[in-house]
Amino acid sequence: MVIGIGAIGLLTATLATYFIEDRRVGQHPHIEFVRLQLERWEALTPQERRNVAEFLLRLSQDGAP
Repeated sequence: MVIGIGAIGLLTATLATYFIEDRRVGQHPHIEFVRLQLERWEALTPQERRNVAEFLLRLSQDGAP
């Protein structure tokens, strides 16, 4: 009985992980780029920060760079 409960728990966790990871892979590449830049914001030069800001502005206006 304990083995059956463990097997069901393992199956549930595997399915949950599959669906969560699937969403991350499907993210838009532009959004992923911005997210990575924001994660390292403190390390960016002022010019790189301006580039990220301009990129976001173009995305908001056009929907694509």
